[in-house]
Amino acid sequence: MRSALLRSRGLLPGLASSGASRLRSAMATPKLRLEPQLEAVLSRFRASTKGDGRPKEEVSSRLVEEFERLQSRKVQRVLLVCSDYDSYTFEQDGLLTELVDEEYAESGLTKPPTIERVSTPEAALARVRADPTNFDMIITLLRSEGRTMNTGEFVSSVQQVNPALPIGLLALSPSELTAIDSRIDRNLRINVNKRLMWETGDAALKAGTAAVDSRAGSSARVADAWVWPFVWQGNVSLFTAMFKAVEDRLNAANDSEYGVQSILLVEDNVKFYSFPRDGEHDPFAGVSFAEHDMMFGPLTFQDGLTGSELGSARECHLSKWFLARAEFSLARRFRASNYPTDFIDPEGRERADWLRNWILSETRAHRNKLASGVENVHSADASTTIVRLGKGSLGGKGRGFRFLHSIEDKYSLSTLLPELEMVVPRSFILATEVFDRFIEDNKLMVPALNATTNEEVREMFAAATLPQDVTVELRRYLEAQTSPLAVRSSSLFEDAFLQPFAGIYESIMLPNTAGSLEARLDELSWAVRMVYASAYCLEARAYSEGTGNRAEEEKMAVIMQEVVGDVHGDHFYPSLAGVANSIDFYPRPHTQPEDGCAQLRLGLGFGVVDNLPSVHLSLGDPANPTGYAEGEMQVSALNLAARPGAAAGEDSLLVSLPAESGAAAAALTTVPRLSAGSVVAAPEAASSVPLSHDVHGERVVFKQGYGEERRGEAPPPPDESAVVLPLQRALSGEVPLASALAFLLRLGSAGLGCPVEIEFALRLRKDAGSRHQLHVLQMRPQADLSSNNTARALRFRYLPTSDYAAMASKHALGHGRFEQIRDVVFVPPGRFSPENTTAIAAEISAINAQLRAEGRKCLLIAPGRWGSADTARGIPVGWADIDASTFIVETTVPGSAKVPLSQGSHFFQNLLSFGHGYATVEEGSDEYADYDYWERLPAEAGSGEFARHVRLPEPLEVVVDGMSRRGVVMKPGKPFEVYIAQVDAFMAIQEQASGSM
Repeated sequence: MRSALLRSRGLLPGLASSGASRLRSAMATPKLRLEPQLEAVLSRFRASTKGDGRPKEEVSSRLVEEFERLQSRKVQRVLLVCSDYDSYTFEQDGLLTELVDEEYAESGLTKPPTIERVSTPEAALARVRADPTNFDMIITLLRSEGRTMNTGEFVSSVQQVNPALPIGLLALSPSELTAIDSRIDRNLRINVNKRLMWETGDAALKAGTAAVDSRAGSSARVADAWVWPFVWQGNVSLFTAMFKAVEDRLNAANDSEYGVQSILLVEDNVKFYSFPRDGEHDPFAGVSFAEHDMMFGPLTFQDGLTGSELGSARECHLSKWFLARAEFSLARRFRASNYPTDFIDPEGRERADWLRNWILSETRAHRNKLASGVENVHSADASTTIVRLGKGSLGGKGRGFRFLHSIEDKYSLSTLLPELEMVVPRSFILATEVFDRFIEDNKLMVPALNATTNEEVREMFAAATLPQDVTVELRRYLEAQTSPLAVRSSSLFEDAFLQPFAGIYESIMLPNTAGSLEARLDELSWAVRMVYASAYCLEARAYSEGTGNRAEEEKMAVIMQEVVGDVHGDHFYPSLAGVANSIDFYPRPHTQPEDGCAQLRLGLGFGVVDNLPSVHLSLGDPANPTGYAEGEMQVSALNLAARPGAAAGEDSLLVSLPAESGAAAAALTTVPRLSAGSVVAAPEAASSVPLSHDVHGERVVFKQGYGEERRGEAPPPPDESAVVLPLQRALSGEVPLASALAFLLRLGSAGLGCPVEIEFALRLRKDAGSRHQLHVLQMRPQADLSSNNTARALRFRYLPTSDYAAMASKHALGHGRFEQIRDVVFVPPGRFSPENTTAIAAEISAINAQLRAEGRKCLLIAPGRWGSADTARGIPVGWADIDASTFIVETTVPGSAKVPLSQGSHFFQNLLSFGHGYATVEEGSDEYADYDYWERLPAEAGSGEFARHVRLPEPLEVVVDGMSRRGVVMKPGKPFEVYIAQVDAFMAIQEQASGSM
């Protein structure tokens, strides 16, 4: 009865009794099931983010990978006991603490201790008694005499307070040392204290773990355990040696369990270290032992052609050599290798060249891992994933690439799927220090901030010059790079959480096809300067102010990468490219927002981020992409014949090739995989690296012919079995693109701790022996409106009629109330036409500027896409043209199909990052936008021929339920609580009651 009454009052149009059950069914749909190997990697990665992710093993059974675990106990506070006069003995060249600091820095040591000096043993004992654990070591001169005690009495007194406190007895001459014990002769042939320590010292004290114990008898057992004699010979390095001797004793027991080698040295002379060798005294025997037996010297392969590497492998020299340098991961890797089995060719010969390549590959991979894949331009080689020039930050994109390369290396992403290779591109990055130098050298800061047009900014940056050393390195980079290049922004603010600055800064693609190196260098230098200029463009400055940042604080890094794709005549493009999102803001009835989605186009991805028509792929339902028609797809491409530069501009660089050009067929052309059992030797096999397990411990099986060099062979002829894939098969059939994107999105969300979006490009294989390639071009946080708005949660599913609301949508984004909106800017459908969209954009920009100046927010409603580069499909506004809006509505273009999806575009992502509300209204459904209501209100001054501006006396009530995606704009006098919330609550109770009957 009540339901019928509400329907008769127009509150519940088109209510279906099964609506709630359908919603529950949708929410119960599982995510897209991934391949087992992908799920396994996700499980390992999630476990690693919660803990160390490693199995619990006995400490003694493994070698540590983190150097920080070694030498964990440090000498940090030292008490020096010597008179004022004697202190000058050590401080002839400066203060002792400063000299020790310099010694540590020159030796590459960290955390030098602080040294506190007192003049008498009595003062030192008082300091120890005040806090027995305050000092890590005491150094006292043997000649230090107090009024009431000598050095021996001082040592005994300290040991009674803290028997585990190391004490160094420093003699200024050998005669002072011999006075300690009659058994020490003039040649210092016996070190009594060390001998007595091993005879009577407590084991716990040897390990450095004894507790302070002043009980009677305790000091007698350990009197010599931590008392060491030293002789001053005029070198301040002695102090460093004393500190390190104590640290070695403190850490020996623990570090040896992690695999650190120990040297058992039997010394008969503390002054001269020597050994008899072959029955005769050899003054160099000790040095030779350290260099060759303990592998502290260089590791030299005398002649690679004679196979001397094989001898080193047999005797485990590699693992010993790396152990001596605390490179435990590499030592374990080489020790675990299966030699010689893995390095024997089909003829039974041991291959030194295979072993040599394997050693180099493992060492380079380890070096890149230690540097997080980032190397300075002067030390990088072909295996380095990120090469940097300059100091400072790599920017937001650079941070994302470091993360991507780390997981690529750790989980071998390229080998997870048999048909698809996931690739993270190599990068050459100009760090932010280069930007700072460029701005300072050319005095650009103040003029750029005061510029009134973007063209003015570009002109002053085009006239500036890059630092000379940067130009030199760019030339060297181009000597090895002849493919098209992407020159990309990577600012400090870019890709930050909640404020990603997506698309605000410039990125430029270069054909890199000019006839000379100098011409290509000019084009690359121009592109770098234009990226720098984009940091001061009007839109970037307005965006910075809107996010609480300051434009003058922005710094820009620049990333250079190869463009993904193939040459097709005068154009260059991949098979397809786009943007994938963790959250699908337009889920289907049988999918969930958390399944994710992708927006993509054939060719390059600039069409997607510029809001041009694109294909929408739900990762929860990849078999049914929408938004395309076979045979009508355009291809986004790079024009190889275009000449970039200040004079030519860049508009002609990026083009859209029409469907009739045949570019779509070329983009989707591929070659079927070889049948099972077929083997094609890789052309790079001669430089590849054979091994039984890869760096991550995975087993590798090598086939016959691996490593054999192919010379003089002509390239294979084009495969005549090439086929053109239908787009649907390229997305979820022949190519496991949906699985790979879903995997990367989940991996990124786990790593960044928030939803992410990924820019990607797919390159279909062009020969039967290779795999398809998915290039991950960027990863950044994805703005999620359901977590941005902190207004109280409002849940509803049923939409009222237009008697109560001015707008109702089932596809709204955001959550909660959007308050303080009294202004409405709208374009009536009758005044909208594709021919006038540019003029409409200008009128809206003028109204927006007035609202911004007054500090007012507005509701923005119009047909078509906001911010579309296609004027036939929407209004081509920029962010600065609508930044006074708080809630934005897109309605159907009159006479056309429903409003295309906007997500995936930079414009749309920026709406999300500011926490703006957003809704689409589809004509012919129970969604609506009551333009007539707004038209009846008086227009404000400043309204134009197409765009109108009205102002209400009281704020509008705009409410969105982020879970059901329902959104409404209530009319004045029709409160949400009465006409929606109460009704919705009643209907929920009624459905629950009917469901329990």
